[in-house]
Amino acid sequence: MSAWGRSRALIPQCAAWPRGAHRARSCWRVHRRGLRGVATLVVVMMLFFLVTMVAAYASRNIIFEQRTGANYQRATQAFEVAEAGLQWALAQLNSGRLDDACLPSADLGNPSFRQRYIDIDPVSGVLTARSFTPPGGVPTPLTPICVFDPGADTWACSCPRNGAPVLAAPAGPLAAPAFRISFEPDLGMGSLSTSRPGSFVLSVIACTRLDLNCLSPWTAGLINEGRAFVRVAVYHSAYSMTIPLAALTARGTVSATGLTISNSRFGDSGITVHARGDVLNIGAGLSLNTLAGNALSGEGTTLKLDAALELPALGGTVGFTSSDRFFASVFKLSPTTAFDQPAMVQLGDCGGGCDGNNVRDAAQAHPGRPIRVQGDLNITTAVTIGSDTDPVVLVVDGGNLDISAAGAVINGLVFLRPSSGTAWTIPSEGLVRGAVVVDGDVSGSGGAFAIEYDGELLRALRGRGGSFVVVPGSWRDLPRM
Repeated sequence: MSAWGRSRALIPQCAAWPRGAHRARSCWRVHRRGLRGVATLVVVMMLFFLVTMVAAYASRNIIFEQRTGANYQRATQAFEVAEAGLQWALAQLNSGRLDDACLPSADLGNPSFRQRYIDIDPVSGVLTARSFTPPGGVPTPLTPICVFDPGADTWACSCPRNGAPVLAAPAGPLAAPAFRISFEPDLGMGSLSTSRPGSFVLSVIACTRLDLNCLSPWTAGLINEGRAFVRVAVYHSAYSMTIPLAALTARGTVSATGLTISNSRFGDSGITVHARGDVLNIGAGLSLNTLAGNALSGEGTTLKLDAALELPALGGTVGFTSSDRFFASVFKLSPTTAFDQPAMVQLGDCGGGCDGNNVRDAAQAHPGRPIRVQGDLNITTAVTIGSDTDPVVLVVDGGNLDISAAGAVINGLVFLRPSSGTAWTIPSEGLVRGAVVVDGDVSGSGGAFAIEYDGELLRALRGRGGSFVVVPGSWRDLPRM
């Protein structure tokens, strides 16, 4: 077949061309140029497809990284909020009265944070978390909840006394994280079958928004929020406190007159005076009363000349004086550590000397917290400091306790640290119901002052008084162990 015939057969477009070999060659060249354009188009389309795939893959990675970054941000935010909730709860446990919005309150009808949520048995040290029972429901633990309001740039909280928290989620698109506090017995992080005495577990659940489902420790399944758990063991310092067995304990000689000391409650020790030195003037101005029917009376109810109360000083790096050791024998803390504990209420000198009203007001505003008076405490009115339900730990540091008003009563433990080289000069009036511990001698002529030992009242201090501190090494970021 001729070249023209082949061109006509292979390339239909050449049929319209005139006959001739050179025409066939021209048609073929034109066709080949067209084929080259098609090939270029195919290559360009393939490259464009590859570029599109690379761009799509890169976009997918960017979206993935954005989501991962957002998840990390939410997880970090939830964790930081959980840590903030932990510190907030510890501060509230060592603070005074507050209202249902968790704000400080002067209303004596408002209980403190510790009174709202926990009970610690003074004998076993076991925690019982307070609960409420909704209508037709089962007992549910009381739990405070807080949420951050970005609009007001502050936290809003709910501290219910008998019911579920009442708190609304802040409006708006900004992040509003929240946390929830709960209290559990300390089982040694799962290693014990019974609760550790004197301690409990403080648990915090935090979420990136106020969602009760997310904030519940019993929630199972997928939660589309950042969530974090923080839990620590918290120890109640008052549980370690030594309860005096005698109505009056003195690291010195007791030579006061016009003083009545009683330890006559059934179930208590019956010991009236425990002294490092001698106990003088018994029956001649010093009246000692013990349990009814007890064969011992007078001097027989005392433990005197007890050298164990001297407690020699410790030198070296410890640097404990005999006075420091005597203080630590009661509170299990050095004076410096005890006075620095977070729950300690410091009254200073109350602007020229504290009176009974200052101490009474402090005890009422801060139930369960120990009170330190620096300098003299002069009670000139018939005030009642502490109560059966809220006894007080009162430390008079570097001064004297004087009561000149009949009817003045202190319920709890009074620890006196007179100025160096001086003795406690007993008051002329008043009553201390609980016990008195004196770091030194006891002297003076009182008249109508009395000390009545009450072991039940003192034991209540171990469940209600003192500070709450984190147990070192107990921090966990898991909901259960």
